[in-house]
Amino acid sequence: MKLKQLMYLGLMIALATPMLVDAQIYKWKDKNGVTRYSDTPPTDNVKVDKIGKEITTKPIPPAEKQAKPVVNNTDVNSKAQPDTEDEAAKLRARNAEIEKKNKEEQAAQAKLKAENCRSAKADYETFAQGGRIYQMNEKGEREYFDDTGLNERKAKAQAEMQQYCS
Repeated sequence: MKLKQLMYLGLMIALATPMLVDAQIYKWKDKNGVTRYSDTPPTDNVKVDKIGKEITTKPIPPAEKQAKPVVNNTDVNSKAQPDTEDEAAKLRARNAEIEKKNKEEQAAQAKLKAENCRSAKADYETFAQGGRIYQMNEKGEREYFDDTGLNERKAKAQAEMQQYCS
């Protein structure tokens, strides 16, 4: 009797194991026509079918303020020429530091915009492809999109692409 119970237990564990693994799987045909499966997308530009859990990302909201140049508190016209070499060197160093901060902030904004663009494009491709796409609700249950929901999310992703990819 115990052997039978152990066999059932082993069978249940074997059947439950695939449910624990919830990963995105990619399917494509290579240049030789062989169908390939992988958890990472192919590097070549080939048509890829996505199998399994669909992962959509939300764009990162842009910063409240756009990159504004930091201005020195001293009036530019009041001191056109510094009095000494040391003051001139300090002024140049301060201006260089301000310019460096501005460039770093602009680079961070550009990086954020590029990330949001990639995310919007991925969402658009997902919803344009159609099929059974779902999102998880607060209870951890799957809610599948109907055709209206797919079209709404596709339009939203397209609007985000226009906003972030221009």
